[in-house]
Amino acid sequence: MEFQDCENEDQAVQGQEEEEEEQKESIDDELERSKTSTVRALAEREDPSAKESDDFMIRRFLRARDLDIEKATAVLEVLELEKNVFAQRIRIRIGDTNSIS
Repeated sequence: MEFQDCENEDQAVQGQEEEEEEQKESIDDELERSKTSTVRALAEREDPSAKESDDFMIRRFLRARDLDIEKATAVLEVLELEKNVFAQRIRIRIGDTNSIS
């Protein structure tokens, strides 16, 4: 009987730990979604074309920066700047090749 009681108690503790883990994951997910919305709003306010960024990408940046909105936003701004510079360089190269021929 005692062995069976210990086994039942272990199962109850394990079940309780699983429930706590699920609750923690749910809270973490909700926090991530909230911060993702905040970063998206900040990015779209700065640049309306930021709507092209999907939530998965934003969440990835947030996770990599320990859910720090300021750091994630700064990195996204740098990436946007790099994208614009790259596009400008392509336009210049196309313009150069068109003017040569």
